[in-house]
Formats: sequence, C-alpha cells, structure tokens
Amino acid sequence: MAETMSKNEMKRLAKMEKKAQEKAEKDAKKKLEAATSSGGKLVTEKEELDPSKYFENRNKALDEAEAAGINMYPHKFDVEMNLPDFIAKFSKIDDGSHQEGVSVSVAGRVMGKRQQGSKIVFYTVNGSGCKVQIVAQIRQYHHV
Repeated sequence: MAETMSKNEMKRLAKMEKKAQEKAEKDAKKKLEAATSSGGKLVTEKEELDPSKYFENRNKALDEAEAAGINMYPHKFDVEMNLPDFIAKFSKIDDGSHQEGVSVSVAGRVMGKRQQGSKIVFYTVNGSGCKVQIVAQIRQYHHV
C-alpha cells in the first residue's frame, strides 16, 4: 500500500526545498564575495588566512596613502579651542541645529561611540573636565 501525502505535508516539503535552495544560493554568493578582494582580484582561502598577507596588505594601503600625500599617522593635531571654550561659544545653539560653513577643531578623548543605523553616529568626547556629544551624519561629512 502506498501512502499518500496530505496537501499540507506537500506544501511543507516544497517550502523546505525552496529554503534549502535559497540558502545554497546565498552561501555561493558569500563564497564569491569572500574570494574577491578590493580591486576585484581573486584571492585563495590560503592567502586570505595567512597573517603575513594581512600585514602586507596593510603596508600596501599605507604606502598608497603616503604616495597620495595623506599622512595616516600625523605627529600633531592643530586644536583651535578647548572643550570648555567650545561649550561656552556654541551652547546657545538649539539642539539638533547646525551652522553651515563653521568648522572648529577640538581635542578630547572619545569615550563612547553609538551607531544609529548606517548613516548616523553619536560620539561622546571628554576633555578638560567637560563632556560633549557629537552627532556625525554621513550626508554632512566633508573630508578635509
């Protein structure tokens, strides 16, 4: 005697097969992405896992930045005002607003970083006994 499957059982099996196929496609896509490095060069798994390659890639990136005139590790950072002066000068501005064309460099220790989605980052900076929260939005980012 042959057993017949119910409609629900057939639907469940079809759904499981579809999920397995989607997972296999997703895994193949991940493997392809992992096999390509920046620049689209194919990298084998053995090269990717070799710690000396990480060091070589990092040194290559630093050399390219240096050739482009970018100092990745500057010796000095010019500070225009300290945090207490910054707070005194800009405390009258309403929360959430910003002033166009104003650029100020301050120094302090980043004590916290919280990300809100992929486009907004909140930094908490401490310095000279004061604390400031900075909101960084990707659309207002200007590389200097």
